[in-house]
Amino acid sequence: MAFTITWPTGHITLDIGKFFGGADKKRVRKVLRLAKQYCTEDQREELITEINNEIKSRTAALDRCGELEFEREQVLRPFFG
Repeated sequence: MAFTITWPTGHITLDIGKFFGGADKKRVRKVLRLAKQYCTEDQREELITEINNEIKSRTAALDRCGELEFEREQVLRPFFG
């Protein structure tokens, strides 16, 4: 999901998953500071909701990968001991 922060001299549009998945702490703090200063309460709530959704989605994907790895081990164990 794209999220836009607009301030008097510019704006930034972020892909929430890409940005928060790869940004360093300094960049995250800067973006959150801009959101706090220039976004409405509704926009900030939307941002928090989308960040939480991204966390849940990634956690579910990682959990599923763990399950698949366990299943793979169970299938291969009889063949390789």
